[in-house]
Amino acid sequence: MSKLKILNETPLDFQEKFLFDKWEVSYLDLMEVNQGSPLVGSLSINGQVIIKEQGFGGPLLYFNRKIYIPVFIRRFCVVGFRLATLNLDDLSIEYIGGIEDLVYLKEIKDN
Repeated sequence: MSKLKILNETPLDFQEKFLFDKWEVSYLDLMEVNQGSPLVGSLSINGQVIIKEQGFGGPLLYFNRKIYIPVFIRRFCVVGFRLATLNLDDLSIEYIGGIEDLVYLKEIKDN
């Protein structure tokens, strides 16, 4: 059965470890992007690090065996966050939308 997770967390203060059905999801090596800015780190699913060089932010949301999570993007002259969907069944990542200054997830409505 699908679950909707609504949290009162912020990109500066969020839970670092979760248990969703059969998946243990953890943030590792959290650090600020800049002083006073959002936290990002590696993401571990059942002990397997997902894209080690990628910075995952928070808070994340879980729904229907997928994690919705901000991903830190740093490219030449472009820095920001992009919303990603991480499928827990095959650990594939799909990006949604463009690069934003901040992605602040609060809830999922109507899928």
